[in-house]
Amino acid sequence: MLFGLPVSMGTLLVNIPLLILGYKMLDKKTMIYTIYGILMLTFWIKNFFETYHVVIDIGGDRLLASVFLVELSQVLDSGLYLFLVEQLEG
Repeated sequence: MLFGLPVSMGTLLVNIPLLILGYKMLDKKTMIYTIYGILMLTFWIKNFFETYHVVIDIGGDRLLASVFLVELSQVLDSGLYLFLVEQLEG
């Protein structure tokens, strides 16, 4: 928890200002993909790590744990994204 908030909620709150900035700079299709990516990241953090209480012991190194979490979420999100693109195009 960060400041008493679950990590998934903190992730969502941190990305809100970035979405507002991105809305002014990105086109509509890119914004849709960005919103989708943020929601999927929040979903995976909430369901995988908070709901099932998955604990990955990396010796107490928070930096290494955060890098691992980011890499894991990117792999899961990209796999789901590729699956959805195939479904939409096919």
